[in-house]
Amino acid sequence: MAHDATIRPKDVQEYFPQIYLTLISIIQGVALGILANEVFNNLSESSPDWGIIIPHGIISFGILIIVSFEYTIFIATMREYITIFDTIIPLVLGAAEISSFFFLNNSAAWFFINAILCMLGAIAFQWALHLHTKHYGQSKDPFRLLKHSIIADVRYCLVGAVVFYVMWLTSLFGDLKSWENGLFHLIILFIIVSLLVKDSRSFSSFLRGLENPDKAQGSEDPGGNQN
Repeated sequence: MAHDATIRPKDVQEYFPQIYLTLISIIQGVALGILANEVFNNLSESSPDWGIIIPHGIISFGILIIVSFEYTIFIATMREYITIFDTIIPLVLGAAEISSFFFLNNSAAWFFINAILCMLGAIAFQWALHLHTKHYGQSKDPFRLLKHSIIADVRYCLVGAVVFYVMWLTSLFGDLKSWENGLFHLIILFIIVSLLVKDSRSFSSFLRGLENPDKAQGSEDPGGNQN
């Protein structure tokens, strides 16, 4: 009996999560190693600035968690044909993410690179929204819930970009006071935790909606709108 070597469109789409998972795992693995090495090297200096390096390291690690978690959700919920953008976007995000690690002791440069990273994150989420709309169209819950969550993610990234940009400008025109530096890091940390909690709840609601489609109707989206 001859072996059926026919490749169907559905078969090609099934490669989507495998390719993305491999790509993201490599990028994030390298990023984590570089972050740990840079934190260690900076703290090993003769007079390390703990008040800058530790907060920057913690926030950089939080951003790394966000990128990994968001792509995990994306991989779990999307089946699509691979395009050049699906390769470029993770690589560019990874490059910006890793670049900031080399400036943990340079606040101005670290702020600026992370402002760019947040803008790139908004673009990445916008691309995910494009794929979601293309793949699911005007599907009802729970897919509509996922769409609202992605839209909220774009806004989170834009807010983060504004905060980083403001702090970059502030650092250029004078030294940050201790309370200003502390307040900034608390705001960014709050954004990171809020985003992770929001998307964890949204993804859990999405999974429950798949199991019980009837209960998903009328659920509340992350933006507070009734579907």
